[in-house]
Amino acid sequence: MSCTNRKYQKSAQAAYNIASQPYVVVGTQVTILGTQTVDTGCSITTQAGGFRVNCGGLFRVSYDVTSTPTAAGTQSLQLYRDGVAIPGAVTSDTVTAAGTITQHVEQIIQINTCAAVTPTITARIGGVAGTISNVNASMVKLA
Repeated sequence: MSCTNRKYQKSAQAAYNIASQPYVVVGTQVTILGTQTVDTGCSITTQAGGFRVNCGGLFRVSYDVTSTPTAAGTQSLQLYRDGVAIPGAVTSDTVTAAGTITQHVEQIIQINTCAAVTPTITARIGGVAGTISNVNASMVKLA
């Protein structure tokens, strides 16, 4: 798709990944791209590890991650922008060993871009070690 003026281009991206993904206590980036289910507009691009913002605006980002921790503790799922945690975009739950949990994190964020800066939004899971069994992620340009 060729988009020359993306300033007002609405965009939506969604993907899921059912491949097994081990994660560690200190945190592991969640891989979202297994199957892309929505690919509209050109303000956002889905990548293996997250979403690249090609044209700035107001966005809604959502991740649902199903995992099985290997130990009890507090497990967190946090959104990041270019490797820096996004304030308020985190969920934490007390988990049990071998118990399955689905965590949801969602945030509306303003992102600015320019020709040299196209931020990437990712998610990291950690706090305990375990294995992810399902990821469903989406990003929509609202305005």
